[in-house]
Amino acid sequence: MDDLPVLKQRALFATIACWIVAVLAAGMVFGELAHLAGIVDLLAVELDPLSALVAMLYLAFLIAFLVSVVLVAMWIHRAHKRLQEAGHALNFTPGWAVGWYFIPIANLVQPYNAMKELWNLSHGEDEEFKNEGNGRLGLWWGMWLVGNIVSNISQRMVESESADWIQIGFVLGAIGAAGTLAAAVLLAGIIKQVTKVQESGVMSAQIFE
Repeated sequence: MDDLPVLKQRALFATIACWIVAVLAAGMVFGELAHLAGIVDLLAVELDPLSALVAMLYLAFLIAFLVSVVLVAMWIHRAHKRLQEAGHALNFTPGWAVGWYFIPIANLVQPYNAMKELWNLSHGEDEEFKNEGNGRLGLWWGMWLVGNIVSNISQRMVESESADWIQIGFVLGAIGAAGTLAAAVLLAGIIKQVTKVQESGVMSAQIFE
């Protein structure tokens, strides 16, 4: 298909963004643990140089994460659109494959289902076919949920007035950042694999069945 170069370009940008998020998430794990160890104080009114550096890392992570959301969404849309143009009957349109990420409650399940459809049909298999890729997808989605849910809980605890809750909040923050790191690495691999099989033309194997 003549839009393959567009898919490959979007895959490249999305993959790079995922790896940047992963590296910065690793820095956040360090920041949370460093605060617990008393090396930095991220809650101080005036930050010392090391604490300020860690705070800047947090800001860099937020920016990189938002950019990665856009780039990954563009890749998902294009990859789904190629399936649609190849003649597959999709449960998820290209728009909704992205849109479900922004619908509360539904975004806990539907984005995973859309990605599973993208993975399986790209590999030339029925959407419900249980192949080796689904284990990777399940792990990615589990880490994504852990990263988001635990990080949100952590933020609320850190904002409390209880010193004990704040400390627990930083522990959860480290766990959430680690989940985000793992999810970013796994997603980079998924993007690479789906793009590779779409490039090889495997996804057209069952169009005329």
